[in-house]
Amino acid sequence: MINKKTQFFLICILFVLSGVAALIYQITWFKHLSYFLGNSTYAQAVVLATFMGGLAIGSWWWGKKSDESKNPLMLFAWLEILIGLYCFFYMPIFEGIKSVFISIVVANEWPSDSGIVLLLKVFASSFAIIIPTILMGGTLPVLVKCLSERIEEVGNNVAVLYFINSLGAVIGSVLAGFYFLNNFGLTITTYLGAS
Repeated sequence: MINKKTQFFLICILFVLSGVAALIYQITWFKHLSYFLGNSTYAQAVVLATFMGGLAIGSWWWGKKSDESKNPLMLFAWLEILIGLYCFFYMPIFEGIKSVFISIVVANEWPSDSGIVLLLKVFASSFAIIIPTILMGGTLPVLVKCLSERIEEVGNNVAVLYFINSLGAVIGSVLAGFYFLNNFGLTITTYLGAS
């Protein structure tokens, strides 16, 4: 059995990597949805709103679940596995969502530049990324529950975990934005984040 300090250090490393992956996903979703929406401003707004909304919902939902969990570290592991699996299969999942979108537009004979089509595109885009963002929202409260044996430890653990996850997010945005996308393209970058 590893001691508490070693466990805390290993969890911190995992949470840095979680932040790296999260921002790789956010950047690849933005790029991918820019093509679908036909406008990078719309894509940025949709990704940011869905990402933040999903984090808020996930934090609330999984925060409650972490209180009921007998093993919050295992719950964290499952959240990360599910996020990775979803994001690994994001491209085919999105293609399925896009097919449904096209079927609806064609069946109703809506013009491609109509407001209803744009609204449907925004809904489809949000729907494509809401599940992993809700799962991501659960990682912080679950880890805080895992690491906090006493209520007095919660504030410090939240601060440390939030800091290291944000550090990972900075690393992920630099890697994805300046290296991965330029050298490997959108699909491979998505797979790298999921891996």
